[in-house]
Amino acid sequence: MRWFHYIRNFPMGASFGVFMGAIFIIVIQGEWPDGLQRYGTYGITAIVTLLASGIALTTAIWNTETARRRKLKAAKASLPLALSRLIQIARNGVQISMEDNAFFNDPDNASLIEERLAIPDGVFATLKECIEFGDETSAQWLTNIIAHYQVYKARLVGLAADRNMNPIDHYRAQHAAEWIFWHAMVSHLFGFARGKGAVENAMKQERLFEGFHAEIWGNRLQQEITGQINGLAEYHAPLDTNSLAFRPSPH
Repeated sequence: MRWFHYIRNFPMGASFGVFMGAIFIIVIQGEWPDGLQRYGTYGITAIVTLLASGIALTTAIWNTETARRRKLKAAKASLPLALSRLIQIARNGVQISMEDNAFFNDPDNASLIEERLAIPDGVFATLKECIEFGDETSAQWLTNIIAHYQVYKARLVGLAADRNMNPIDHYRAQHAAEWIFWHAMVSHLFGFARGKGAVENAMKQERLFEGFHAEIWGNRLQQEITGQINGLAEYHAPLDTNSLAFRPSPH
């Protein structure tokens, strides 16, 4: 909007006002037929009113857009730190998922799980601002991340809190796979957070196992976890903003 930067500066505004005022005086003071003078006055008044309204509206739009960009810039400056915190939470989720029966059979550990999986208020505020002021694709990605987080957290907490649910290996592998899957979703946004362009609408399936080979390689749950992750990838294919919008999983 370079043209608007010119219109809204003081010299241009003053020049425009003097110009329109001079035309108005010429019409009023000139020797014109009564009808022409009357309608000319009405016309100039209408033009000035419309132009003033247009400039005022454009100013409001420009100010709103400027404020939005500044808020998004501030939020994106904190986004890498926020995503790093989410990555740590994902790792906590995987570690908790693979705890033994004694851990999950103690209902007091439900509060410990809540604590280790909690997203700090400051991180939530950063995510919220990026959703509110960002582009459609990045906003939808962040919305999906929050939706998956809320469900995965509730399920894992429930494994310790619900005495009717036995912490069998199937559930451990399922929860570990969900947090590894969520880790990949969060990792997908790091390029965007670091200013490397817009968010790609779909993430690559190879990203799903990044950073967790050491944790699951050779583990007795390795095959089960791998199968669960592949199942999630197939269920949410093609791993884009629409397919990752949360819906009940087949588990």
